[in-house]
Amino acid sequence: MYKYQVNYSKRFLDGLLKGMLYHDHLRFADWHSANQFKELCESGHVFEQCHGNGSYKTEDIILSALD
Repeated sequence: MYKYQVNYSKRFLDGLLKGMLYHDHLRFADWHSANQFKELCESGHVFEQCHGNGSYKTEDIILSALD
């Protein structure tokens, strides 16, 4: 069961969606995993899209507990 969620926005750096902002979220079973992902996002890490839409950085990162 998921207990935590990280909401974030993707700012595409290249590819078909270059410059676009897309809102997304990931859910996690434990706080440690959710916080690790949040910290990776806040570090300025550049993520690569797995289906070829280019790379992106994250913005507006929020970690919250689910009911």
